Amino acid sequence: MTRNLQSADLGFEYRDFDNNDAIQRFVRQIEREFAFIIVLERLSESLVLMKRKLCWSMQDILHIFKNRRGQSWGYEKINLESAQMAYTWSKVDTLIYDMAQSKLNEARKGQEKLEEEIALFENIQKSITDFCATMKKWNTTNLYDPEPLVIEKSEFNEEFLVNRQFCVPLLLHENYLTLIFKCRQFPNHRQCKENINFLHELYSLIHGVHV
Repeated sequence: MTRNLQSADLGFEYRDFDNNDAIQRFVRQIEREFAFIIVLERLSESLVLMKRKLCWSMQDILHIFKNRRGQSWGYEKINLESAQMAYTWSKVDTLIYDMAQSKLNEARKGQEKLEEEIALFENIQKSITDFCATMKKWNTTNLYDPEPLVIEKSEFNEEFLVNRQFCVPLLLHENYLTLIFKCRQFPNHRQCKENINFLHELYSLIHGVHV
């Protein structure tokens, strides 16, 4: 679980973890197949670049952090020798990470006013996170419904409103979202029939989504 887990998830064979030729072929394959790769510690930058690449709106990349570690990992205490051992142990993941960084750096080239849009995105993100944090549990009996938050128009986004319906999908646990997507695609699935009342309640809170 500590060795090349990212690469294994992407399909790299465990038996090839020490096969340099197979590793190089795999990294080149990932580089060809993925037009864009998000780097987590450069998340805001990655999302804004992806927004531009896909012609999305600002709303399309907004999110609320969940399952996030609240304290430092203490990585600054790791000495150089230990870090090098970790990179060597997970060589495939390390090479993919380096490739992803280079790919992101390449995507930055020629992007006008990128830092300004990143700063704006992070400000909007904080405002929406603070606003949605005022909501109580998503269920209809306990849900607080404040006055909408107005996000003003800028050169990077149109004006839009953040209200209860906007916040609910952002606040939902991933299991609920998975159930929604599954039941939109497979409405006759056993889980959908068993949770039909629950789904109707969710759909009633999210405008524009129907069973």
